[in-house]
Amino acid sequence: MTIAETVVAYLKKEGFSPEYNAEASCITFKYEMEDFFFTVDNDDEQFFQLALPLFPVNEKNRRVLLEIANMTNQSFKVIKCCVTDKLVLLYFESRLDQTPVLDDIFPWAIGAIMSARKKFFGLVN
Repeated sequence: MTIAETVVAYLKKEGFSPEYNAEASCITFKYEMEDFFFTVDNDDEQFFQLALPLFPVNEKNRRVLLEIANMTNQSFKVIKCCVTDKLVLLYFESRLDQTPVLDDIFPWAIGAIMSARKKFFGLVN
């Protein structure tokens, strides 16, 4: 099974409704009303990247969002808070072994992202 098939099967088993978009190379699903996406890298199937878009970026808020992203990054070891041209995103990245146990990594990844989300919005307010 490919990593995409493995992730879709895991998410369905856990009660999620994943959607695989081969063109965009991602699997999307909702968790607690948030839209997560898992990046599918067919050239590196051991790469695990789960992301959560957080906040729209514009010229007026870019500077303060960069500062908040830096503060968020300083608080977490496995989370990247990135400010792009249009969005702030939280990423959890890891390397999977040859026989990944998604029952271990997915709850950890989602929990870490949700903790970083709470920190980010606490700093925004």
